[in-house]
Amino acid sequence: MDNQSSKEIALKHLEKIANIDGGSEREDDFFVGFMKSLGVPKPSKMTEVDAEKLLGNLATEKCSKEFVESLVYWLLRQGISPPAKEAILESDIDGDGVPLWRELVDGSNPFVNDRNPPVIQSNFGKDIVRKENLEL
Repeated sequence: MDNQSSKEIALKHLEKIANIDGGSEREDDFFVGFMKSLGVPKPSKMTEVDAEKLLGNLATEKCSKEFVESLVYWLLRQGISPPAKEAILESDIDGDGVPLWRELVDGSNPFVNDRNPPVIQSNFGKDIVRKENLEL
């Protein structure tokens, strides 16, 4: 299976999950307010610039993985415009080379660089790799 086919299957899976979940009126009110607070229009009217504004806010605020997941599913249910959908799902918030759609499918955290964790040089000449939630 080529990369494009994998992506298409994954995106259909994400949309299916979004529609199965269905959301709630409370969730709608919350995300509508959240989007308005950022000055981003309703999903069907979003542009790539709006998507970048939203992504920038998510990265700055370091929202939880669950928040991003809920927001993406809500955007899909609301009929996000194709250009904004592409910009968001292809984004790489943490710079690990893994697009957001893949992070969602894999269950990884879009704010943690899973591929290239920071390396710290120890006093003993061995590299220590810092991982999320690891205490030294």
